Amino acid sequence: MTDITIKNGSLDLAASVYGPEGAPDLLFLHGIAGSRDTWEEAVTRLKDRFHVWTLDFRGHGHSDRAGRYLVEDYAADAAAALEVIRRPTIIVSHSLGAVTGAFLAQAPHPFLKAVFMEDPPYF
Repeated sequence: MTDITIKNGSLDLAASVYGPEGAPDLLFLHGIAGSRDTWEEAVTRLKDRFHVWTLDFRGHGHSDRAGRYLVEDYAADAAAALEVIRRPTIIVSHSLGAVTGAFLAQAPHPFLKAVFMEDPPYF
């Protein structure tokens, strides 16, 4: 595992990277009460076959706090991660992360391959 910092404007976002470079890329996006650590068990099961990225959204985990916390802001955080990955990536997401992934998928991003959403709170 390697911990990295991803820049989104003036914000520093914490992320971790696991698995072999060149393997298919997965970006995990956590829910509103979570952090990148939420995905520890899933990462353990996948890191031998995938290049796994986990992101702390703004205001979560070890990422900087921000003045705004709108869906488009979280989508900008995820897009900043995709720009660092720079390869076709599957987003795996839960709750807030699922809403963020859906938001990102509405406007084509060159590095977004697919979005898997668990429990998106669409109500």
